[in-house]
Amino acid sequence: MTIINPCNLENRLGKFAIRADSEVVVGCEVFYRLTAKPKGQTANATFGAIRNRLKSDEAFFLATIAELADLVEGGGTFQPYVDMRGALLNDLFLIGQQAFPLDFDNKERVLLPEDALERCRENGIYPALLYFTLSSTQETPKYRLVFVNEIPLVGANRNRLVAALLAIFPEADRACADTARFYLGSNGTVWRLYERGCFDG
Repeated sequence: MTIINPCNLENRLGKFAIRADSEVVVGCEVFYRLTAKPKGQTANATFGAIRNRLKSDEAFFLATIAELADLVEGGGTFQPYVDMRGALLNDLFLIGQQAFPLDFDNKERVLLPEDALERCRENGIYPALLYFTLSSTQETPKYRLVFVNEIPLVGANRNRLVAALLAIFPEADRACADTARFYLGSNGTVWRLYERGCFDG
């Protein structure tokens, strides 16, 4: 297997934070705590409401990795790419992406969670979380790997890291490259990989 290691990229690009107290900038929405994936007209209304709240003062934008794990475990939603130009939080303008989820629906190309983690080990990259999605079943496990970069990335640096991760995981949904995408929470099963010794980096 060809090893494509984002950690070879310059400076702090592709250096993943995996401590529970590591801070991560994400848009978080906790009003709608979903236990099942909405469908049909209900989905359109729910997703529209979530998107509006992510753009409003109701969202918050700074958490720790452990808090992000709690958020998705409780059915909350997060948006990795933050653009808060014109707003201030802790005296910093927030723009960019620090959390990089990869979505595995296992519809056409199947990659089991254990095999995904083995590929991470082979490539020397360390996800902070793995969680099963609202539509996951025993027959067809659907899950997300969440990598957290040490700093938020923008522009070409952000795109390079996304491309490197998708090159390692061609089974992942290519729509993960979309900056407008938000991610629903878990069905209740979250693997806190930052707590596992094998991911101490």
